[in-house]
Amino acid sequence: MSDEEDVRIPQLREQMELLKFLREESEANRNAQRSEAEAIRKLFTVTSSIVAIPLGVALVLAGIFWFRDMNTMKQSMRLEGEAAAKLEIQKMDSHIDETLQTQFSTKSMQDRIDRAAEVATEGKARDLIESRVKRMIDPLNAQAQRSVSAIHIQELITKANADDAKAFDELISLKDEEPASQRDLITRVVDELHRREADMHIPTAMQSVCADPKSQLFQDAITSSDAERRKNAIWSCAVIPFSGQFIVYQQEFQQNDVARKGPLATELVRVALNDPSLSVRALSVRSINSIFRNDPGVPVYGFDLLDTNALRGWWKSNEPNRDALVLLAFAKEDISYDNSLRLYEDIQRYEKNSEASLAKEFHDILTRMRSEAVTSNTDPLPKLEKQLGRHSCPDVEGDFEARLRSYHVSPNSEEYDDHGLWETEYLKTCPVEIKLLPQVAEFVASTHRLNTRYGAITVVNAWTGSNLDPFDAVSFKNWWVAHKADYEK
Repeated sequence: MSDEEDVRIPQLREQMELLKFLREESEANRNAQRSEAEAIRKLFTVTSSIVAIPLGVALVLAGIFWFRDMNTMKQSMRLEGEAAAKLEIQKMDSHIDETLQTQFSTKSMQDRIDRAAEVATEGKARDLIESRVKRMIDPLNAQAQRSVSAIHIQELITKANADDAKAFDELISLKDEEPASQRDLITRVVDELHRREADMHIPTAMQSVCADPKSQLFQDAITSSDAERRKNAIWSCAVIPFSGQFIVYQQEFQQNDVARKGPLATELVRVALNDPSLSVRALSVRSINSIFRNDPGVPVYGFDLLDTNALRGWWKSNEPNRDALVLLAFAKEDISYDNSLRLYEDIQRYEKNSEASLAKEFHDILTRMRSEAVTSNTDPLPKLEKQLGRHSCPDVEGDFEARLRSYHVSPNSEEYDDHGLWETEYLKTCPVEIKLLPQVAEFVASTHRLNTRYGAITVVNAWTGSNLDPFDAVSFKNWWVAHKADYEK
């Protein structure tokens, strides 16, 4: 039981005792009136029986000598009765007043009345006072709050202009809660900060720390207390769109290397969401946009460089598909890699292991890459002769053998050399050359180009009468293991 209830219980008891006393006094007064009336009635009855005859004679004589008629007599009797009743009522009122005056004049009763009055008026008086005070101070309080809020917003603007990311986030969160004038001010400040980051200049000197995003060198740079060093780490890793161009800082970091780009994306998101520097955040988001551009859920122009709310929600939903999204964005962005056999095989693997929506996108890319590979193997013979400068199968076969030896010495040279592709196209028109078949089969396994592998397997099909899928390297490998001995005799 609370202290307030402990105080009110005695007060209620005193009020009940007062009401009980008043009720008992009223009941006693009514009983006294009834007893007195009964006594008067009995007295009147007895007296009437004794004086009935004399009274009758008196009435007759009175009627003869004093009253003209019965109406006059009735009127006189009524007036006398009213006068007698008023007299009795006055006596009773006087008696009641005296009784109450006597009872209420005692100190005990006065204390009870005072306490009852105090309890009855205490709550109302307090509410009345509080209501009046509230009406007086509310406008002043509202004005003070507006002033404090305006000062706080100015402080946040100053900090945001000084590269404070947390101040910027708080400024954004207050935008919808403030009056129109403050909202306009915040909007202008945010727009100006965006323009500042859009005009950011490329660092003039950088140290490459991006050979491995998981390396201690990179971790030391990206967690440095120096904001410029953190920006240097991001610049040295990312492919960043700047002023309509792509500025590439790859070093040993290959664009389609998901094993490296995936961890880098995780680091960039962590920095974007937590770094105290607004400019470091903007640079991280630029890099994130370059990695995940054109992916599902990514805005057409990328995530906002400063407001990370959209990025935070997207990352929470898509982090489990990080590597698949890195590969998908790269494959959709740069079609010049459509002939990359490594990219083709990576996409095949992710198509099998991704959720339905991503698997569909991977399937569409594989279809595009296959179509390009087939198209590049359909040049007519005159065009091939012109490209190769050869007009006979023995000449082309000799060039092809020499080409394979050069690719063996310098494997990367094949990626930018179309002669191997043209020569396999030409060989499909030549008679079967069994001694050259093992070299063609070896080229299927060693080439880095999708269209070249397609062309080499079609040569094997043409020379052996097989029906191997030119895009199924596993089936070809199994077939060659089974028939290799037949063609190497």
